[in-house]
Amino acid sequence: MGKSRHYLKVLFSHPSDAMKYLTAIGNAFNRANKAFGELLSVHFDIFYWERDAYRSWGDAQLSINEDLVYSADIVVAVFESRLGTPIHGYESGTDEEIRIASDNGNRHIWVYFSQNGSDVAAPEERERLEKYKQTIGKLCFYSDFTDESDLAESLFQQITLYIRKVGDALKSELGSRPVNASSSEANTFNVNNNNAQNQQFIQNATFYGGNFFASSPAKGDKQK
Repeated sequence: MGKSRHYLKVLFSHPSDAMKYLTAIGNAFNRANKAFGELLSVHFDIFYWERDAYRSWGDAQLSINEDLVYSADIVVAVFESRLGTPIHGYESGTDEEIRIASDNGNRHIWVYFSQNGSDVAAPEERERLEKYKQTIGKLCFYSDFTDESDLAESLFQQITLYIRKVGDALKSELGSRPVNASSSEANTFNVNNNNAQNQQFIQNATFYGGNFFASSPAKGDKQK
């Protein structure tokens, strides 16, 4: 009988125009599953509202929060050319998910902004995105990316830092919930699986308020 594995629930949070980055997100976590899964007996599973939020009458965003946000171990948010539609007093549904996760004690929230998306965004959306970066940077990790390949690589580096921090404690911190292979994302993405050594850990990374940063936050920013 094989040993049981623990799974980590990853929420892919995004406005509708950033859904196209699902494959890049999947590539990064599938690579991490291959690199670290056997060693640590863990598996990253990706969830997103289009597929995994239960449909019900009433407020759809509240259903997303209840079904996905509160139970997420990691939140990966991606923005393309728009921040999204304001809702419930938040900048958008994606912003609501980020802030609720943070308020719920989630310290592993990673936000990515497309440089190309910002270039093609309407002027008012470009301004909203830039202002949002300044506020979200005080709450959690964020980074820009140029294309899908850059996003996948940057995200894998962030996952590696996460493993570096919590790897030894994963088995004691997580519940013993076996992975359901039929729900795994591992077989749904085309990944360049080779035997080359994975990239070394990011050097001189700095740890702030439960999150790793490749460089220190802007002067004056405070981490929760």
